[in-house]
Amino acid sequence: ISLLLSFFYIHPSFFSLLFLFFFQFHTLLCLIPIIAQVVFSLFVTQLQGLEKPGAPAFRSSFHLLECLATTKAFNLCLSLDSQELLADLFKMMFAIVNDQQSSKVKMYMMDIMSSVFQEGESLSQEILDTILTNFVEPTKSNSKAVYNFAADFVRKTSQYLEPYIQLFFNNALVVGRSAESEVADHIYDLILELHAIDSSILLSVMPQLEFKLKSTDTEERLEVTRLLAKMFSPRESRLASEHKSLWTCFLARFTDISPSVRVECIRYSKYFLVYHPHLATEVAHHLHERFHDKDEKVRMESVKVVSEAAADSPKAVPQSLMTDLQERMRDKSWSIRKEAMTNLARLYRQIMSSSTSSEVGVSRLDADRMAWIPNKILHSYYQNSREDRLCVERCLLSCLVPLSLPSEDRMQRLSHFFSRLDENASRAFEELLRTREQLRCHFSELIEIYQKEDMIEERKKEMKMTKIIQLARQLPDPMRCQTHLRELSVMLDDDRLKQHLLDALQLTTTCDDVIKSKGAALSKIGTKHGIVETVKTLLDRCCPMLIDCKCVSVLVEECVGQLCEPSLSQSAAEERQEATRAKKTVHLLKILAELTPAQFASPEVFQNLLSLLRHDDSEIVGDTLQILTYTGANIDQTTAGCLQPLLTKLAHSGPPQLARHTIRCIAAVFSEPTPILHRVFKCLLTAMDYEHPHLLTTLSSMEELAETFPVVFQSSHKKVIKEFVVKKLLVVDRAKEEYSEGDPEWCSDDEVSYETQAKVLGLRLLVSWLVGLETDFEHFASPVLRLLDMVLAHDGDLQGDDHISAHDRSRLRLAASCGLLKLAQSSHYHELISQTQFQRLALSIQDTCDEVRDGFVSSLHQGLRSLKLPLAYLSVFALAGVEPRLDTRLRLRQILANNVERRRECVKQHSKAKENLQAILPEYAVSHAIYLISHHPQFSRTNPLSLDTFRDCLWFFLEPLTKGNDNYSFLRKLLETIKQTVDTQDPDAPEASKNIYAVCDLAMGVLTTKLTNIKLGEFPGKVLLPSKLFKPRPKDAPTNTACYLPPDYNCTPTKKLKGENVNASVSVTPKSLQKKGRRVLVKLVERRPRPNQRAQRHLLKQEEGERKLCRRKHG
Repeated sequence: ISLLLSFFYIHPSFFSLLFLFFFQFHTLLCLIPIIAQVVFSLFVTQLQGLEKPGAPAFRSSFHLLECLATTKAFNLCLSLDSQELLADLFKMMFAIVNDQQSSKVKMYMMDIMSSVFQEGESLSQEILDTILTNFVEPTKSNSKAVYNFAADFVRKTSQYLEPYIQLFFNNALVVGRSAESEVADHIYDLILELHAIDSSILLSVMPQLEFKLKSTDTEERLEVTRLLAKMFSPRESRLASEHKSLWTCFLARFTDISPSVRVECIRYSKYFLVYHPHLATEVAHHLHERFHDKDEKVRMESVKVVSEAAADSPKAVPQSLMTDLQERMRDKSWSIRKEAMTNLARLYRQIMSSSTSSEVGVSRLDADRMAWIPNKILHSYYQNSREDRLCVERCLLSCLVPLSLPSEDRMQRLSHFFSRLDENASRAFEELLRTREQLRCHFSELIEIYQKEDMIEERKKEMKMTKIIQLARQLPDPMRCQTHLRELSVMLDDDRLKQHLLDALQLTTTCDDVIKSKGAALSKIGTKHGIVETVKTLLDRCCPMLIDCKCVSVLVEECVGQLCEPSLSQSAAEERQEATRAKKTVHLLKILAELTPAQFASPEVFQNLLSLLRHDDSEIVGDTLQILTYTGANIDQTTAGCLQPLLTKLAHSGPPQLARHTIRCIAAVFSEPTPILHRVFKCLLTAMDYEHPHLLTTLSSMEELAETFPVVFQSSHKKVIKEFVVKKLLVVDRAKEEYSEGDPEWCSDDEVSYETQAKVLGLRLLVSWLVGLETDFEHFASPVLRLLDMVLAHDGDLQGDDHISAHDRSRLRLAASCGLLKLAQSSHYHELISQTQFQRLALSIQDTCDEVRDGFVSSLHQGLRSLKLPLAYLSVFALAGVEPRLDTRLRLRQILANNVERRRECVKQHSKAKENLQAILPEYAVSHAIYLISHHPQFSRTNPLSLDTFRDCLWFFLEPLTKGNDNYSFLRKLLETIKQTVDTQDPDAPEASKNIYAVCDLAMGVLTTKLTNIKLGEFPGKVLLPSKLFKPRPKDAPTNTACYLPPDYNCTPTKKLKGENVNASVSVTPKSLQKKGRRVLVKLVERRPRPNQRAQRHLLKQEEGERKLCRRKHG
């Protein structure tokens, strides 16, 4: 052998000669195995010369390879039973494969190796490991050539390799005897690779994976789930169709007990939705369940996967999953809400950008299909969380209406965006703009405080702290933000920083300059400073980066172009669509004019607004009038002179709904409006006739004149109020048709009779006249208050002759109740409203007509939110517990909670409020609620059904007040104090006082049974009661500790309804609103005393006569 080797170095073609010798005498040599093994070892060694095609030994090695492949000489090793030699051969072959080798070399190498597998009956695990090692890391990544060679080998020998693969995986997966293999730790990676190369080689292995999916070991289930997800997900995969039982078993892992397994299933669902539409239905069903998973990570992964799938292919994601995705914006976890909101916003930006650029794959249909996204994102602005609101604003500025777009494109996107918003989203967007403007004003005022050198230092410090608190309340983590803003206030001594901030907050600056100033201010603070993030968040919320003067001009020009100069090439449908979009844009301009009127200071803008003012659509004209009203201070009098004839005409002969806006516009636009309004008023007086065609317009204009310009109206108020509105309009029923009890209680605005419209405007005129009065409040108010009260007492039918339809009576009741609420907001009149009138007014919240209740609640909430209505009116919500509509009851409860929070915040922030707690602190409204319920027409302290109903009403009112359980001692002291008083209205009637005591006992029982973790300490302070309601008992009277409820009565409120946070009983409603099986507990207040109409009128006339006699006696 040594001689042979030494001869090899002397003669390069030695191995070729040796092979020829071996081929001729192979039978003889095989009788001597050791010689054969030596020879084959020499062949393996010589073949290593193939590694470098340019080497000197390559040619001889290639000739040897060619001869070995042609004669299949290595098959002799099978008869020698030399598995080690074959293993060396395979290792050498894979070791020398590289990209430099020709395809012919690789073909011969492949022939030699495959022939061994074809002829061999049994091969060692070492040989199999040598092949499989090339499919696992790091070998797989280190040499692509080796990996491809091994993959080609598997494809060529799959028929012969399958038994070995089957045995190997059977030992590894079922028996668990793969420890001696080098690739034992890469079982699942090998299955994935082999399946990608040739799936037929694993036909017998797939059932074993189904067995593994049901393993009790979580890690094992996780690995198999990950493996199958990768095998099912590729676009070309048909595994789900070929192995349906395995696919079904895999789908069951969506409900695995382990969250990590569920997450792994969800992670690959994107590919099922995008690449395999036939599997989308099944996958969507399981994803729907996972969107509601109790584990936060699972829900988060569901949000991410569906968002990614929708971004890749909007058509691939079913609408049900998109609905689930938008519902996650209300998830209890802030991180999930943020992820869902942000992903939806990005998806909307991607689709809108693609649709406008006609990108392939994204159609206009996709854009229409995702048009709901802005609505749902803006609905999140109603969340109480500051983080949610801040996220909505960021989504708006980065995705919905990207700031990166040029002004024209940005305004086009804004117009399109706003035109698609629903009513709730529009209100949220308006509130968003309003909040940003308020923050801008607060921040500007904080900076300006430092420029006031003549201000007292103590006052200056107090004002700065107030502004800092107001700003911090609108940011996440208010206490930390307060600290940062105080640090910023110290840095405001730097004039350059101060100027940068003022420039960034300036309304007349362009958006680009605002962004530059904002960046300069943040750079001045320094990125290493701890307050920079807080300041950046604040500037993001309050800088006018979305709209500037140029943008307003673009919007106005776009509206004029769409409304006044429509394109001739548009179809009728497209023209209607553009007109609708333009109307919405005008409404948007109205909002902007109210918030930022300085951005409208342009002659071109006002000229375009003048064109809109001549439009035929009254809605567009109305919005334009309001725009001019808000921006009137910026209009020069020359332009205003052009408006005068048009405004005068609208004031006395235009549509009724525009009259009030016209009067306000005249007052705002002209520097001296009084002479113009005098001329308008004279024209209006000539139309004070029921038969006049412009009577409704006249009444509307006079309503506004009476309130805002009493000097103009007061000169002829008797002629208008007494002689026409009262005598010729309100107390006269011109309709002679009688109506039955079954008539509908509401109708559309178009169906309201002309007479009722005039009467409603007449009632509003009376109220506005009183609001505008400057003297003689009590003299003029008493008859108007009695008239409004009579409208409520007679169900809207003052004459009681059934000549007014039910829906018209509802309109009159609503007008009367809202008028009383408006008068109650004035300090001159709320004391003049008697307790009886207040109690009748409070019953409007239980009116039989849904729309009347809704309208009354809206006016009530508006007055309470502005803190103009007295605290007593908060107690009206105690009667809302009988509201039959669940969604409305939830809304009422939220309104009540907001008002409670509003008043408590007022007490905290304003030191003067603490001096008059009885008028502001919401807990003091309980005494008014007790009195109101005790005088309810349906209250009976001996009737359990009545007590059940008003017990739930009490809890409806008390639950928001007792949140936190920190005022129990005060409320108990309040109730105990009330029981030591008598009814002021009727102190000599013990039954009236006993009703009050019974309601106190009822409230005490509710508090005791519903509240937990009660602090039983005695309230140390003094509880004050309204003397208008409660009168102390005689000093010699014993302490009242008796219980005035039936002995066996249970004070526990009824169970909550599904989806409700309040406990409220259900009242009798029209049959259309009653639900089957619901128990009737109490009737809604019925304001139709039909059998006693004459007696009622007689009593009212008698009371009026007594009042007149009393006035004569006392002068």
